[in-house]
Amino acid sequence: MGHKVSTDTADLTTGNKDVLKGIISNTSAMLYATFPGVMIVPTIGNNDYWFHDQSPYDSDKAEYYAFLYDQWFPGSLGSDIIKETFLYGGYYRLDYNEKLSILDMNTMYYNDAN
Repeated sequence: MGHKVSTDTADLTTGNKDVLKGIISNTSAMLYATFPGVMIVPTIGNNDYWFHDQSPYDSDKAEYYAFLYDQWFPGSLGSDIIKETFLYGGYYRLDYNEKLSILDMNTMYYNDAN
């Protein structure tokens, strides 16, 4: 959601935290308003953290994942299982029905820089 914001206009010490939060909040609200009743499966991208191609710093993890969870799983959309793993590391399992589960992985951890 925050593509190019974190790479082109970032302050090297603080990133673009406020700008990215606004973009993620607005885009999430727009998606849920435009597609009511449709399951949306959000995932963390390489430009969704305050700095390009970075996983959240340990000091930012709790705030960052809680912010995304609140935006991406509004109201009753998130379960306790989703919340627990998402707040821990930005990944989760979503059980669509009895035969289909979706594993949404935070692949930022696979980046060599992280």
